[in-house]
Amino acid sequence: MKTTKNYLKEKRLEIDKLDEKIAYLLLERKFLISDIGTFKKNNNINIEDKDREKLLLKKIGSYGNNPSEKNYLVSVFKDIIKASKKIQEDIK
Repeated sequence: MKTTKNYLKEKRLEIDKLDEKIAYLLLERKFLISDIGTFKKNNNINIEDKDREKLLLKKIGSYGNNPSEKNYLVSVFKDIIKASKKIQEDIK
C-alpha cells in the first residue's frame, strides 16, 4: 500500500509531465497569436473578436463531461484568451 507521501509524489510527477506539455503548447499558441497580431496590425483589424471567443469557449466547454469540468475548461481558456489579446495589443 502506498503511503500518502509516495502517492502525492507520484501524482505530482504526473502533473509535472503534463505541465511541461501544456507549457510547450502554450508557447506554440503564443507564436501563432503573434503572427495573427501582426496580420491584424498590418490590415487594421480589431484585436477583439467576440464571436470567435464565444465559439471557442462553447467548443472548449463541450470537452467537459459534467458542469464542473466544463466550468474548469472555460475558466482556464478565458485566461488564455485574455493573455492572447494582451500579446496582440503589445504588437499594435
